Amino acid sequence: QVGHQARADRYLYIPLIGLCILVCFAVPDALARFATRRRMIAARVSVVAALLLLVVLGRMQAAVWQDDATLCRHAISLDPGNFTALNNLAVVAMRHEEHSQATELFMQAEQHAPTKLRFRIRIAQSLANESKYDQAEEWYRLALDEIPNDVSCRFELLRVLLLDDRIEAAARELKHAQT
Repeated sequence: QVGHQARADRYLYIPLIGLCILVCFAVPDALARFATRRRMIAARVSVVAALLLLVVLGRMQAAVWQDDATLCRHAISLDPGNFTALNNLAVVAMRHEEHSQATELFMQAEQHAPTKLRFRIRIAQSLANESKYDQAEEWYRLALDEIPNDVSCRFELLRVLLLDDRIEAAARELKHAQT
Protein backbone atom coordinates (compact mmCIF):
# COMPACT_ATOMS: atom_id res chain seq x y z
CA GLN A 1 0.00 0.00 0.00
CA VAL A 2 1.49 3.26 -1.13
CA GLY A 3 -1.19 5.79 -0.17
CA HIS A 4 -0.35 9.46 -0.59
CA GLN A 5 3.33 8.65 -1.16
CA ALA A 6 2.78 7.35 -4.69
CA ARG A 7 5.04 10.07 -6.09
CA ALA A 8 7.88 9.62 -3.60
CA ASP A 9 11.31 9.77 -5.22
CA ARG A 10 12.29 6.36 -3.85
CA TYR A 11 10.00 4.75 -6.43
CA LEU A 12 12.20 6.13 -9.22
CA TYR A 13 15.50 4.59 -8.15
CA ILE A 14 15.10 1.23 -9.89
CA PRO A 15 13.40 2.53 -13.08
CA LEU A 16 16.09 5.20 -13.51
CA ILE A 17 18.81 2.53 -13.71
CA GLY A 18 17.64 1.70 -17.24
CA LEU A 19 17.68 5.35 -18.24
CA CYS A 20 21.22 5.76 -16.89
CA ILE A 21 22.42 2.71 -18.84
CA LEU A 22 20.79 4.11 -21.97
CA VAL A 23 22.53 7.46 -21.54
CA CYS A 24 25.89 5.81 -20.84
CA PHE A 25 25.77 3.88 -24.12
CA ALA A 26 23.89 6.37 -26.33
CA VAL A 27 25.93 9.51 -25.58
CA PRO A 28 29.34 8.09 -26.59
CA ASP A 29 27.83 6.61 -29.78
CA ALA A 30 26.21 9.93 -30.67
CA LEU A 31 29.42 11.83 -29.98
CA ALA A 32 31.48 9.40 -32.07
CA ARG A 33 29.17 9.98 -35.02
CA PHE A 34 29.72 13.73 -34.91
CA ALA A 35 33.28 13.58 -33.65
CA THR A 36 35.49 16.50 -34.33
CA ARG A 37 38.11 17.75 -31.98
CA ARG A 38 36.07 20.84 -31.09
CA ARG A 39 32.88 18.92 -30.45
CA MET A 40 34.65 16.39 -28.24
CA ILE A 41 36.18 19.19 -26.15
CA ALA A 42 32.78 20.90 -25.91
CA ALA A 43 31.16 17.63 -24.87
CA ARG A 44 33.75 16.99 -22.16
CA VAL A 45 33.40 20.54 -20.82
CA SER A 46 29.61 20.11 -20.79
CA VAL A 47 29.89 16.84 -18.87
CA VAL A 48 32.23 18.40 -16.29
CA ALA A 49 29.90 21.42 -15.93
CA ALA A 50 26.90 19.11 -15.49
CA LEU A 51 28.73 17.09 -12.84
CA LEU A 52 29.71 20.26 -10.95
CA LEU A 53 26.10 21.43 -11.08
CA LEU A 54 24.96 18.06 -9.69
CA VAL A 55 27.52 18.32 -6.86
CA VAL A 56 26.24 21.78 -5.92
CA LEU A 57 22.59 20.67 -6.08
CA GLY A 58 23.43 17.54 -4.06
CA ARG A 59 25.05 19.61 -1.32
CA MET A 60 22.03 21.91 -1.21
CA GLN A 61 19.67 18.93 -0.95
CA ALA A 62 21.81 17.32 1.75
CA ALA A 63 21.38 20.47 3.85
CA VAL A 64 17.60 19.96 3.68
CA TRP A 65 18.04 16.44 5.11
CA GLN A 66 20.02 17.75 8.12
CA ASP A 67 17.41 16.60 10.66
CA ASP A 68 13.69 15.88 10.96
CA ALA A 69 12.70 19.45 11.76
CA THR A 70 14.69 20.93 8.86
CA LEU A 71 13.25 18.41 6.42
CA CYS A 72 9.68 19.07 7.59
CA ARG A 73 10.09 22.86 7.47
CA HIS A 74 11.41 22.56 3.92
CA ALA A 75 8.49 20.35 2.88
CA ILE A 76 6.03 22.82 4.45
CA SER A 77 7.70 25.74 2.67
CA LEU A 78 7.10 23.94 -0.64
CA ASP A 79 3.54 22.86 0.25
CA PRO A 80 1.94 24.60 3.26
CA GLY A 81 -0.90 22.04 3.14
CA ASN A 82 1.41 19.04 3.57
CA PHE A 83 -0.35 17.49 6.54
CA THR A 84 2.24 14.73 6.88
CA ALA A 85 5.09 17.23 7.25
CA LEU A 86 2.99 19.34 9.64
CA ASN A 87 2.27 16.23 11.72
CA ASN A 88 5.92 15.16 11.76
CA LEU A 89 7.09 18.66 12.75
CA ALA A 90 4.50 18.63 15.55
CA VAL A 91 5.88 15.30 16.78
CA VAL A 92 9.38 16.85 16.82
CA ALA A 93 7.99 19.79 18.82
CA MET A 94 6.38 17.41 21.32
CA ARG A 95 9.68 15.54 21.64
CA HIS A 96 11.28 18.85 22.61
CA GLU A 97 8.35 19.57 24.99
CA GLU A 98 7.22 22.55 22.90
CA HIS A 99 3.57 21.65 23.45
CA SER A 100 1.91 24.89 22.30
CA GLN A 101 3.80 24.77 19.00
CA ALA A 102 2.91 21.08 18.65
CA THR A 103 -0.77 21.86 19.23
CA GLU A 104 -0.72 24.60 16.60
CA LEU A 105 0.97 22.31 14.06
CA PHE A 106 -1.43 19.43 14.76
CA MET A 107 -4.34 21.85 14.22
CA GLN A 108 -2.89 22.95 10.88
CA ALA A 109 -2.40 19.31 9.87
CA GLU A 110 -5.99 18.50 10.85
CA GLN A 111 -7.28 21.28 8.57
CA HIS A 112 -5.53 19.80 5.54
CA ALA A 113 -5.87 16.08 6.26
CA PRO A 114 -8.46 14.03 4.38
CA THR A 115 -9.28 12.13 7.59
CA LYS A 116 -9.37 14.11 10.82
CA LEU A 117 -9.48 11.47 13.55
CA ARG A 118 -5.76 10.86 14.11
CA PHE A 119 -5.09 14.60 14.33
CA ARG A 120 -7.97 15.26 16.70
CA ILE A 121 -6.53 12.72 19.13
CA ARG A 122 -3.05 14.24 18.83
CA ILE A 123 -4.41 17.74 19.36
CA ALA A 124 -6.16 16.52 22.50
CA GLN A 125 -2.97 14.86 23.76
CA SER A 126 -0.96 18.00 23.10
CA LEU A 127 -3.52 20.20 24.87
CA ALA A 128 -3.50 17.82 27.84
CA ASN A 129 0.29 18.14 27.96
CA GLU A 130 -0.23 21.92 28.23
CA SER A 131 -2.72 21.33 31.08
CA LYS A 132 -5.53 22.75 28.91
CA TYR A 133 -7.90 20.04 30.05
CA ASP A 134 -11.19 21.65 28.95
CA GLN A 135 -9.93 22.04 25.39
CA ALA A 136 -8.42 18.54 25.42
CA GLU A 137 -11.79 17.15 26.49
CA GLU A 138 -13.48 18.88 23.54
CA TRP A 139 -11.05 17.34 21.06
CA TYR A 140 -11.37 13.87 22.62
CA ARG A 141 -15.14 14.16 22.36
CA LEU A 142 -14.85 15.13 18.69
CA ALA A 143 -12.76 12.01 18.14
CA LEU A 144 -15.23 9.87 20.11
CA ASP A 145 -18.06 11.15 17.91
CA GLU A 146 -16.31 9.35 15.04
CA ILE A 147 -15.23 6.25 16.99
CA PRO A 148 -17.49 5.95 20.05
CA ASN A 149 -16.19 2.50 21.04
CA ASP A 150 -12.49 3.32 20.95
CA VAL A 151 -11.17 2.23 24.34
CA SER A 152 -7.85 4.08 24.23
CA CYS A 153 -9.49 7.39 23.28
CA ARG A 154 -12.07 6.97 26.03
CA PHE A 155 -9.30 6.11 28.51
CA GLU A 156 -7.43 9.30 27.55
CA LEU A 157 -10.61 11.32 28.05
CA LEU A 158 -10.99 9.76 31.52
CA ARG A 159 -7.36 10.59 32.29
CA VAL A 160 -7.91 14.23 31.30
CA LEU A 161 -11.02 14.48 33.46
CA LEU A 162 -9.14 13.01 36.43
CA LEU A 163 -6.15 15.32 35.91
CA ASP A 164 -8.60 18.23 35.95
CA ASP A 165 -10.03 16.93 39.28
CA ARG A 166 -13.43 16.33 37.67
CA ILE A 167 -14.08 13.06 39.46
CA GLU A 168 -17.86 13.06 38.96
CA ALA A 169 -17.55 13.71 35.22
CA ALA A 170 -14.96 10.94 34.99
CA ALA A 171 -17.30 8.57 36.86
CA ARG A 172 -20.17 9.40 34.45
CA GLU A 173 -17.85 8.85 31.51
CA LEU A 174 -16.69 5.52 32.92
CA LYS A 175 -20.30 4.45 33.46
CA HIS A 176 -21.12 5.45 29.88
CA ALA A 177 -18.15 3.46 28.62
CA GLN A 178 -19.31 0.33 30.42
CA THR A 179 -22.71 0.39 28.69
